[in-house]
Amino acid sequence: MVAVPSVPVAPVPVPDLTALMRSPAAQVPVATALLGANVLVFVLMLLAGAGLWHTPNGVQLAWGANFGPATQDGQWWRLFTAQFVHFGVLHLAMNMAALWDVGRLVERLYGRWRFAVLYLASGVLGNLLSLVVQGNQAVSAGASGAIFSLYGALLVFLWRERRQVEPGEFRWIFGGALLFTGLILGLGFVVPGIDNSAHGGGLLAGALLGHVLARPLTSHSTRSVRGRWLAGVLVLAALAWLLAHLPQPSYRYGEELRTRAAIADFLATDRGITQQWNHSYVAGRPRA
Repeated sequence: MVAVPSVPVAPVPVPDLTALMRSPAAQVPVATALLGANVLVFVLMLLAGAGLWHTPNGVQLAWGANFGPATQDGQWWRLFTAQFVHFGVLHLAMNMAALWDVGRLVERLYGRWRFAVLYLASGVLGNLLSLVVQGNQAVSAGASGAIFSLYGALLVFLWRERRQVEPGEFRWIFGGALLFTGLILGLGFVVPGIDNSAHGGGLLAGALLGHVLARPLTSHSTRSVRGRWLAGVLVLAALAWLLAHLPQPSYRYGEELRTRAAIADFLATDRGITQQWNHSYVAGRPRA
């Protein structure tokens, strides 16, 4: 018998997730661009007359917020643009802090284009669920639905890679993400004005799309083609269900705009006639 000495197998390096969470802006260009786009839109809204602390719904509606009578009147692009519209500086600051906190890690784990697809597509699905739930009752806007999708994707990714990640790091990152999502969703049930439907829709969409788009953390990561296909089918099924359950809008926003324009034209014409009458009356008065 010949004894063959065993060759030690080098351990597979696992990325330091804590370091990835602290990535500089140059390493996370998509998260940086999304944050900049949200801030830019808010500044432009301020220059257009929006309020710093709170803005009436009409301003958000004009800038692309989600609202049944408008969105379902052919303005489906609002499902996308609503992700970049906010109701005040506090609303913006809270969302951007969360985006920067979780977005850097998720972009480094998923890659740039996967991260962009995950964020934007999940935000649209979250806004679509908000439209189904809220319908004609509220004007909805904000990045939080898309941000919740990042937490959904992160939770799925970490759970799938839990054997690859250092146990202590897994516990605090996974536990922190789970605690944050649970806390904010819980607040949505007791604090008026929070769009829990967009939050929950974004979270679920992010979890499913995160499974579809996830790339392996190391060479030892498990790869489940069947799981990806199943998650993709569930996303399409959810989209079909949402489209089939859209509530009928109580009116069409285009009709409201045309009515407002007609009233404005009538008032302008009435003022013009009144001014002409007054001018003629004054000109026709006999002089003493």
